[in-house]
Amino acid sequence: MRRQQTIHPGANSSTVRRKTKTLIPERNRFHLPAPDRAKSSMRAESQRLSAIIATQQKIAAAAPDPAGIMKLVVDRAQTLTRAEGAVIELVEGDEMVYRAVSGIASAQLGLRLGIATSFSGLCVRTEEILRCDDAGVDPRVAGELGHLVGARSVIVVPLRHQYNSMGVLKVLSLRLNAFNESDIQTLQFVAHFMAVAVNQAVAFGAKQALLAEHTRTILPLRESEERFRSAFNYAAIGMALVGIDGKWMKVNQTLCDIVGYSQEELLARSFHDCVHPDDLKNSHEHFQQLLAGDVRTYQRELRHRHKSGAIVWILLNASLLRDGQGKPIHFIAQIQDITERRRAEEALIMQAQVLQNMSEGVCLTDENGLMVYTNAAEEAMFGYEPAELIGKHVAILNQYPPDENSRIVQEVIDQVQTTGAWTGEFTNRKKYGSDFTTSARISLLEISGRKYFVCVQEDITEKNGRTNKLRILSEKRMSSSRRFTIE
Repeated sequence: MRRQQTIHPGANSSTVRRKTKTLIPERNRFHLPAPDRAKSSMRAESQRLSAIIATQQKIAAAAPDPAGIMKLVVDRAQTLTRAEGAVIELVEGDEMVYRAVSGIASAQLGLRLGIATSFSGLCVRTEEILRCDDAGVDPRVAGELGHLVGARSVIVVPLRHQYNSMGVLKVLSLRLNAFNESDIQTLQFVAHFMAVAVNQAVAFGAKQALLAEHTRTILPLRESEERFRSAFNYAAIGMALVGIDGKWMKVNQTLCDIVGYSQEELLARSFHDCVHPDDLKNSHEHFQQLLAGDVRTYQRELRHRHKSGAIVWILLNASLLRDGQGKPIHFIAQIQDITERRRAEEALIMQAQVLQNMSEGVCLTDENGLMVYTNAAEEAMFGYEPAELIGKHVAILNQYPPDENSRIVQEVIDQVQTTGAWTGEFTNRKKYGSDFTTSARISLLEISGRKYFVCVQEDITEKNGRTNKLRILSEKRMSSSRRFTIE
């Protein structure tokens, strides 16, 4: 009767026990002469080293993509060790995760095993190379036996990243005692090549991410600088950067037009060279307040000297730019030419003075008859305090009954709108009830699309009284003359 063979998984290479009880290595079952065996061994070793070098070259030439590198490594590891499958597992938290697979393990991509209960986890924890010749009896693989897809032999090699275990390279075989010491050495080489390539890929990815982040940061900054440059150069108001020493650093064309100098001429001067002497002290004090941090910005009207010698009134808005440490860099000045506005304001002041000093009363009303302005003579004529009439209806100045007053007002408005003016006399009433007569001229004034009525009038009560007396005396004389002639 034929004796059953007994397999011993604990040996480093598979062995078969024969009837003679002599242990014969399975791989060396067919004996060759010693010289031939040496040549064959050398040839096999040379082929193995050539394959390892070729693998290194392929890994080194691979794109800096960790996933692609890992897929290349499992394929080459399976081929080099004559295995039926290969896996790269990476440490993620307290689990080992299948991140690259080949051969019989192809369907297990993404599989998760506990570090504390798996053969691969033991490799990570001990940072040692582990070899199993028979998974069926090896207690170290009992925790993942159901995930070995029929594999009987396993080698697990640590993968290191910056001196820390980041995972394992594992090869699987359906045969007992499938792997030897040469396979372990081969996997060590491949694992080292992969670790170097992955480290480089990770570093490359980090640099790419940093470059992308830098690009995302720098592009908006460049766009912001370009917007500032455009806004600076083409602003409708004067723009300038002024050094801490007061020198013009950068000026736009609008500022040059305001003061009459070219950019080159201005850059050869200082800001204070252009300020009127009477405003120079005050201007210097404001700049010092900005430097001291007493104010963040200031606005002031001051006089600049035009290249022609003329005085130009400007509205200056100034602020100070500081660096990250708070050190002053330069001033930012916004300058508007307000010369025409100042002239208009001065003209208005003069006109207001004239109006206030006129002997005639002046009243300005809107289209609804509400008074918006009265001069001093008007207020005195009617017995009111300054500004007391503002907002009141003009009808309170007349002594006519309401119906007649409305009719008169409407007639005046119609004539003014038709002919542009109305001239006549009004019987008015003072604040405390006495009546008097005025000679008035009413005209139409339009300001910013709104219509106003301007009434200029003077009190002619005394004048009319003298006229009446003269008329009565004249009539009496004429009457006496007629009686004398008749007699």
